[in-house]
Amino acid sequence: MSEQPQATIPPQDHDTLIIDDAVIEKITGVACRNIDGILDMKGSLMSGFASSFGAASKTSKGITASVDGAAASIEIKAILEYGASAPAIFDRIKVDIRRQVKEMTGLEVRDINFRVVDVMTREEFERDSKKAAQQQQQ
Repeated sequence: MSEQPQATIPPQDHDTLIIDDAVIEKITGVACRNIDGILDMKGSLMSGFASSFGAASKTSKGITASVDGAAASIEIKAILEYGASAPAIFDRIKVDIRRQVKEMTGLEVRDINFRVVDVMTREEFERDSKKAAQQQQQ
C-alpha cells in the first residue's frame, strides 16, 4: 500500500504539522452531509467494495482531496434531492468547506469541483438504499 501525499504547514522553529489527504476528505464528507439537498455522495464501485471490508471510510465516499503545501484541492461527487438548487448547494459547500478546513487544519482550499452525478426524490433514494442494504446482507 502506498503512502498518501501529505501537506506540510511552514514550521515555526523546527516543528511541523502534517495533514493527510484523508483528513481533508473526511472534513468535506461531514460538511456535505449537513447540507440540505444532498442525499448522498457517489463513490466508485471500488470504493463501495473497499468500504465493505473496512478499507475506506463511508464518510469520505465520493470525495477526493489533494493537499499540496498549505492548500488543498477537493473534488466532490454527489446525488442531489430532486428540486434542490445545485448552484445554491454549491455556494453553501464552498463557504462551509473552506471555513471548516481552515479552522481544523489551517489549510486554504485552493479549489472545489462539485459534480452532480444524479438527482432523485427522497422516496426513490430511501427505496434504493433499503434495497441495496438488503442485497448486501444476503
